[in-house]
Amino acid sequence: DPLDRPARVDISVSGGVLMPTRWSDLVLLGSGTPAGGVLEQVLTRDIHVEPDTEFTAAATYWRSRYGLRVRGGFSRSSVSMGAVPLAGVSLSTPPANAVGAASSIGIDTWLYDLGLSIGFLEYEPRRVVWPYGFFGVGGITYDLKQAIAPPLAFLEHPPSAPPANTIIVTDDGHQFLLTTNTLSTETVFAFNLGLGTDFRIPLKSGGVALRLEVADHIAGSPLAFR
Repeated sequence: DPLDRPARVDISVSGGVLMPTRWSDLVLLGSGTPAGGVLEQVLTRDIHVEPDTEFTAAATYWRSRYGLRVRGGFSRSSVSMGAVPLAGVSLSTPPANAVGAASSIGIDTWLYDLGLSIGFLEYEPRRVVWPYGFFGVGGITYDLKQAIAPPLAFLEHPPSAPPANTIIVTDDGHQFLLTTNTLSTETVFAFNLGLGTDFRIPLKSGGVALRLEVADHIAGSPLAFR
C-alpha cells in the first residue's frame, strides 16, 4: 500500500532562465479639451528586467503522492528603462535619467516560496518517470545596484508620432495627482505554480534524477503608480 511506505525527502539544485514581464509600459497621461486637444501630458517610461540565468535549490518532504516543498532562487541581471521619444516633444521637466537615452542598472533578484506538490502517479521506489505539479506562496525581492528615481517626464507638447505599443490615456480636464515610488530594494508577494517531472535512476535506498520544471511566479509590479 503506497500509504504504508515511509516518508521520503528529495533535494534538487538547478539552473535555468528567469524571464520577467514588464514592470511598466510607455504611457502618456493627459488632459484635453474638444477644441485644443491635449494640453499637458505626463510620460511614464517603460521599465523591464532583462531575462537572465537563474539558479535554484529546493527540498520536498513527501508522503505518498503529496509533498511539502520549500524553494529558493537567485538571478543576477539588469533592469532597463526605455528612452524618451524625442520626436516633436517639448519637455518641461527632464526625466530622472538622460533625456532620449535608454538606461540600464544591475539588479539581483531573489525568489522564495513554500507550497504543496502533488504527484500525478502513485509513488513507487522503482518508478523511473515521476511527473508532478506544485503551487504555493512566497515573495520576490529585487535589489537594485542604485536607486531609480520616478520615471516621469512632463510634456508641454505631445510627440508628433507616438512610438508603437504606446498606451495613451486622456482625461476630461479634472485635476489629478500622480505619484510613484523610488525603486531601490523592493519586495512583492508572489503566488507560484508549475509543472515538473523527474527522470529517476532508482538506487538501493533512494535515487538520483534529472529534473525538469517550468514555473510561474505571479506578482504585482514593484513600481507603484497612484
